[in-house]
Amino acid sequence: MSCIFIGKYCISIQPSIFTSRQGETDIRISEESKWGGREKNGKYYLTSLVMDARDYTTIRSYCSVPDDIILAAKTFFESGVSTHQESLA
Repeated sequence: MSCIFIGKYCISIQPSIFTSRQGETDIRISEESKWGGREKNGKYYLTSLVMDARDYTTIRSYCSVPDDIILAAKTFFESGVSTHQESLA
């Protein structure tokens, strides 16, 4: 999984967790929270939006995400995630 952090958001590119999308890639946008999944930076995040990486179709939307964050997620994916991996070493 590759991810970047923008403000209170974590954008990750990863294999889909949905059984109907085996072998597909998702773009997941999560917002910092007091609980949820812990990311590499040690903070907790809750999923806000999941998009299909092929055509940016919304798969799940749990709460609104600012347009600039969605655009950043698309740009992150299009630019090649391997060049933008967050390193906390």
